[in-house]
Amino acid sequence: MVMDGELVLKPPLRMSLLVSTSNIEAGGFKVYPELAAANSKSVEQGDHPAILSLDPENSSADGTTAEAPALDFSSTLGSGSLTLISSWAKECATSHTKCHKVFWGNGLTQTAPLWFPDRLIRITRAESADDLEVTITARVVLKSDSSDFPSDKSSAAATWGPAPDLSAPLGGRDGCVLTESTLPAWRKDLPLDDLPLTFQHAVMVCTQLGFEYIWIDSLCILQDSREDWESQSAVMGDVYKFAWLNIAALDTKSDYEGFINESRDSRVEFGFRAPFASILGRSYEERNIDGQECILLRGKAKLLFSSSFDAPGRTVMKAPLFSRAWVFQERDLARRTLAFSRQCVHWGCDEYGRSEDPINGGFEGSSLRTMLHLVLDKSASSQGAQRSVLEERAWELLGRFDMHWSGCVTSYTLCKLTKHSDKLIAISSVARELANSKVMPKRYLAGLWDINLPFQMSWITVEGRETPARKRLGDAEYVAPSWSWASIEAPVQPQSIFRSGLVALADVHATDVALKTDYAFGAVKAGWLRVSGHLNRVKSAKSRQQYSWDEKTRYTLLMDEKTGEELAFCPDTVEGYEMVNSRKGARELLWMPLTLRFSANMLECRCMCLVQVKVDEDIGMDYGFVKAGERVYRRVGSGDFGRIPSMLRQNKLLLGLGTYSDVQGAGELGEELKKGFKRRDDGLEDFILI
Repeated sequence: MVMDGELVLKPPLRMSLLVSTSNIEAGGFKVYPELAAANSKSVEQGDHPAILSLDPENSSADGTTAEAPALDFSSTLGSGSLTLISSWAKECATSHTKCHKVFWGNGLTQTAPLWFPDRLIRITRAESADDLEVTITARVVLKSDSSDFPSDKSSAAATWGPAPDLSAPLGGRDGCVLTESTLPAWRKDLPLDDLPLTFQHAVMVCTQLGFEYIWIDSLCILQDSREDWESQSAVMGDVYKFAWLNIAALDTKSDYEGFINESRDSRVEFGFRAPFASILGRSYEERNIDGQECILLRGKAKLLFSSSFDAPGRTVMKAPLFSRAWVFQERDLARRTLAFSRQCVHWGCDEYGRSEDPINGGFEGSSLRTMLHLVLDKSASSQGAQRSVLEERAWELLGRFDMHWSGCVTSYTLCKLTKHSDKLIAISSVARELANSKVMPKRYLAGLWDINLPFQMSWITVEGRETPARKRLGDAEYVAPSWSWASIEAPVQPQSIFRSGLVALADVHATDVALKTDYAFGAVKAGWLRVSGHLNRVKSAKSRQQYSWDEKTRYTLLMDEKTGEELAFCPDTVEGYEMVNSRKGARELLWMPLTLRFSANMLECRCMCLVQVKVDEDIGMDYGFVKAGERVYRRVGSGDFGRIPSMLRQNKLLLGLGTYSDVQGAGELGEELKKGFKRRDDGLEDFILI
C-alpha cells in the first residue's frame, strides 16, 4: 500500500499506435482479407506501417512527435498503462474530496495526524548522469527511529501476501521474510533480487509511480514472533485505511507468480471499413488476384484488453485474490486500489472505477467507506433537526449498518483462511470501523453485536456435513463460542439484526466474552450467554432425498418427542451430522425456537439445536460464568419449520409457540397474524450457552 501523502505523477503522454498492414502476427490490426494484391510485385513485402493517432488532439502526419512518442502497451506496466494509471491517480488526487477523507478515532473525525505502521520499506531510485541506468535499492525503516524515518516523508504504498502460520518455522513461508535475525541487515539493505516476484513487481509499481514507501506484511511483520504478529495484526486496518494506494494482484495464487504481464498482445480490432488500396495510396479500383476488392478495417479506437478470467462472465471482484479471507478487510478499508489482472489494470476509489477492460469494468470502491460517508453526510445534515427526523435517520443508518454487516459475514465466510484461529482477527478492522461510526451503540461479541441476539444466533450453514468439528472451550485452537458463526469453517447465511416481521422466542439476559488481548475486536478465549428458552427433546432423526431438475440432495428431519412433528435440521459441522446418523446421538439433541417470522405467505420458525455439556469442576472456573447447579449447552446445528398461514392450525409446533388472535384475514395474511400473536412464556428454562 502507498501511505498517505504526496503522490509524484508523470505527465500523461499522447497515445498513438503503429498499424501493420501485412501480417497480423507481426502486430497491428487484422486485415480482411489478408494481404494479397494483384500487383504484388509493386508492393514491398513485409510490414507497411501506417501510424494512426488515438489522441484526437494529435494531428501530426505520423501520429508521433518528439514530445509524445508512441506508447508501449505490450506490458501492464508499460508506458501506455502507466499513462492511464497516472491520469486516474491525478484526477483522484486533485478532484475527489471523498477519497481524501480518513475516518479516524471514535466517531467519524475526518482530520487525523499522519499515521504509519511500525515498519516500512523505503525505496530509493538513483539515476546515472546520462539517465541511461537506474538503480533501485530498498531497506526496512523503523518509525521509532526519527533519523531513519523522517516525519515529513509520507508517500508510500502497500500490498499483501498470504497470512503467516505462526506455528510453523518462519511463519510457514519460504524464502525471504523478516525475522529478528534478518532485521539488522535489512535496515541497511533489503535484497530485492531475493524477494518473491510479486513483491518485486510491487516495488516496480511504486518506483514507476513515484512512491517512496511500501508496506508488505511478510517484510514488515516479524515472522518468528507471535507477540509481534498479535500487535501488528491489530493495526492492519490502519495500514489499509491510511495508505494512499492499495496494490492488488488479482490473479496470482502465490507470492512467486508476479502480476505484471510483460508479453501482452497489444493488437486492436475494430469495425470501420475502407478500401485497402486507398490506405496505401494506390488506385481505388485495384482488385486482388481473384478480382475481389481488398478491405482494411479502419477507424479510431481505444485499446481494449480483456481481463481473461478463467470462467466466462467473471468480474474483477470474482478474481482469485478475493477468495482469500485476509484480503477482505484490505478491500473494505482501502481508499484507492490499483488492481492488476493478467491482461489489464483496474482502478477503484470512493468516487469512480476505471479499467483498461470496458466489459468487466473498473474495480469496485469500498462499500464500508460508502456507508461511512453516508453516516457523515447524515450527521452533518442533522444539526438542528427535529427529534422525529433524527429518529428516522437513526433507524435508516441502523438499517444500512445491518445490511452491510450481514453482507460482510456472508462474503467473508465464503473466503478461505489458512488458519481458522485467525477467523475473528482477519475481519476485526471492519468491525472496529463500524463500531467507531457510532451507528451501532452496542458491544461487539465475537462476530455478533449485543442487540437482538436471538435474531443473530439463527444463522445457518448448508455445508455442515463436510465441515470440521468446531473447537470447544479449553481446546488449544479454540476460536469462538458455538453461538457465533466464527466458530465454524464454512460459508454462513446470517440473520438480520433488525428485520420486520420477526418475533424473538428466547431471551438473552447476560453475555460476555473473554479476550485474548486488550483488542476488543480480536481473538477470544471464551464466550457465553445466559439464556431463557423452550428446550424440546428429539425423539429420532431420518434422512430423505430431494430431487430437483439437475441433481438430488439429502436432507435431515428431526422428530419432536412431544408432538411427533418434524423440523428440518442443518448440522453446523460433521459432529452434528454424525449425531443424527446415530440413534442414540439423535436423542441427545434438543431444539430451542429462536425466532418466528411472519410474512404474507409464510410463517417460519428458526431454531437452534443443542447438546448438554458435562460440567466438571474446571469448566467456567477461570472465568466465573457458571454458577453452582446451572446447566451448560453448546450449539451443534440449526433447525427450521413453517407453514403457509392458511395451514397454521395443522402444525402443532407452530401452535405451541404462542397464541394467534382470530382477526379478519388471518387465514391468508401472515402480517395480520403477527398483530395478534403472543408468544408462550410458560415453561422457559434458564441455562448457559457456550
